[in-house]
Amino acid sequence: MEPPHLYDCHAHLADERVFPSVERELARFRAAGGQGVLVAAADQAQWGRVIQLTAQPGVWGALGVHPLFLGGWIPAATPGHLHQALAATPRVRAVGEIGLDFQHGREQAQAQAAAFAAQLSVAVAHGLPAVFHNRKSWAEFFAVVDSFPKGVSGVCHNFVGSRELAREVLDRGLTLSFGGPLTYPNARRAREAAEYAPEDRILVETDTPELPPWPCRGTPSTPADVARVLAVLAEVRQTPLAAMAQRVAANFRRLFSPVVVGG
Repeated sequence: MEPPHLYDCHAHLADERVFPSVERELARFRAAGGQGVLVAAADQAQWGRVIQLTAQPGVWGALGVHPLFLGGWIPAATPGHLHQALAATPRVRAVGEIGLDFQHGREQAQAQAAAFAAQLSVAVAHGLPAVFHNRKSWAEFFAVVDSFPKGVSGVCHNFVGSRELAREVLDRGLTLSFGGPLTYPNARRAREAAEYAPEDRILVETDTPELPPWPCRGTPSTPADVARVLAVLAEVRQTPLAAMAQRVAANFRRLFSPVVVGG
């Protein structure tokens, strides 16, 4: 039986830990049924590798600066560089990974919020969705998102929050992406959120090389692991695997509008 078509909406294939073996990992992904993967950047140093990878069939990119990697952020220059890179690279289909992270304290909260808002402005200007990172900062995250009167589009990656938090995200027109943590036996909150979300607002991801699925904790994740996430999502939603795969594929294509689907 042919495997279901797989779409991984968040993989760090430009990461130095992954990039040397990226051809092998993409081959494994395709052999498992992989049709599309969105490669997210963590910092500006990765942008060139992300753009390089988008030349591969079925690979699209997201450019941005993660809130924990703002060391090279220059407020007067970096947003302009992002504008230029997006305009020059049609297979970059999102801005990300961007957002807020107060896991280790709030000392950089102001700088993070400013960089987040600046990058979100770039996404809006280009009509692109954003790939959101958010940890221990939901109130501040919503404040930034709500500051855009016409709204924003995008996906909250690796969503592990409650059903109530999912509702707040969904009420703002955003999509939820579920990754390896959804597969953990004790992932009650994430599974409740995955069951609650409308079928047209769900994606799956691996966050390669982070967040491996159960029972592979302690080993790097790869895009092929998205098959495990998809299987658990289908189980949680009591949906046939093939139907769940088709829905996720449609959601991926709608949100990121790849220039040539599968190309």
